[in-house]
Amino acid sequence: MISSKIYILQLIARLNVMTVSQIQRACCNRVSRSPLYRSFKCLMEDGYITRVAHPKRAFFAFQATEKAHALVYGSGDRRIRNSRDRDLVHSVACSDAAIGLSFYPNIKALAFDDELTPEEIEKFSLNRRPDIIAQIVQGAKVREFSIEVENSLQNSAYVEGLLDTYQMSFEKGLKCTALVIVARREDIYRTYLESVSKRPKSFDLRVLVTRDLLLQSLNPTIYGIPNPTTRFRWDLVRTESESGTSYVSLESGTYGKPEGQKETPIGSHTEIYS
Repeated sequence: MISSKIYILQLIARLNVMTVSQIQRACCNRVSRSPLYRSFKCLMEDGYITRVAHPKRAFFAFQATEKAHALVYGSGDRRIRNSRDRDLVHSVACSDAAIGLSFYPNIKALAFDDELTPEEIEKFSLNRRPDIIAQIVQGAKVREFSIEVENSLQNSAYVEGLLDTYQMSFEKGLKCTALVIVARREDIYRTYLESVSKRPKSFDLRVLVTRDLLLQSLNPTIYGIPNPTTRFRWDLVRTESESGTSYVSLESGTYGKPEGQKETPIGSHTEIYS
């Protein structure tokens, strides 16, 4: 039974914004709402999370505070992603996509833009901070790809600019090897499909436009992703190390950063950037 407040806190701190139903899904629906709300109450009273409500829509989410990031990450300097009212829908959608990705057994690590330095982002894509970066194991190779969640229909200059950025990133051989665009509406979906279809076939093969927010139907021929399992795999958190960006398991037991120690001792880690 997943009932620990620290597990819930880790989830919210990592994704930054989560709804109750998302947390239940992340726990494979093994925890009911009553224990969850008791945990939320304790975490709010202790200053680890806050309740964020949308002013015009009937939904709310929970957001991690700097105090939560200091506990989970071992430092208080992690920048909280912008989750103002107008961005809440997008933040929640990104959490859905991240949870969906975590159910694939060969997704090795996930990262958000605020978890990477400008230098690391520069190695990944040209002048673009993606919503999510995923690392995938394909046989003996490990690759990274980008997930962009689009909630509203932007002007043509924005759409073409986004696609230009990734096309140039592919051509320059940067870390980003593929792109998934999650379109929340049918008109957004059609716009991106049309724009991608006008580009070279080599670019088209690296881009997937989907309306599946939970990412349950990724193309296995492009990304090597099998059908998602029922086991929740969101057990990775970023820490700082001398050799680059690392991701370590949350479930090995020690939280926080002991005095004089540079890396959180929570288990084995995987380097994304060397």
